[in-house]
Amino acid sequence: MPEEKSSSALWIAIGCFALLALGLGGVVVLGAAGGIGAVLFLRTAPPEPPEPPALEPVATAATPPPAAGSAPPAAYQGAWTFGEDCGKTAGGTPIYVGHTLTITGDKASASANGYQTWLEVTGTLYPVGTDTWDLHVDTSDGTAPKPAGTVVMRIDTSKKRLQVDSSEWPFACAEGAVKFQREK
Repeated sequence: MPEEKSSSALWIAIGCFALLALGLGGVVVLGAAGGIGAVLFLRTAPPEPPEPPALEPVATAATPPPAAGSAPPAAYQGAWTFGEDCGKTAGGTPIYVGHTLTITGDKASASANGYQTWLEVTGTLYPVGTDTWDLHVDTSDGTAPKPAGTVVMRIDTSKKRLQVDSSEWPFACAEGAVKFQREK
């Protein structure tokens, strides 16, 4: 009887060793003859890792703009303003944000200043149509500066007025296209 227990214990130990060896990436050969067990563990070379997939280029918000072209017509050069009066806060503080846009050739500067807002941007205007330009950031400063290359606004002159449309510009309460007026 004690022989049987030791034989069982031996086979349990051999089985555990075999599982461990298999987990380490080896080959296990078990053999038994006349009540004696033997284990042969052969370690094999680990498999070669697979080649990593090729990375595809990803477009970012700071993608280089298209080649510069014509500037907005002379009638739209100069300073423009838009003011937002969005009422008052629950505490009675006025919610007002003033926006200015100055166009000089194919360069522009824009600013927003007022209730919980301050942003100043200088950039380059790039045509995206006959009467439309995108303002790409060159430099930015303020409470939430924009990275270089970001398109912060689209300027449209197709309706014979300066209209700005943007989800990247900090309008306080305006939605959609906003009409700027010539600064007085």
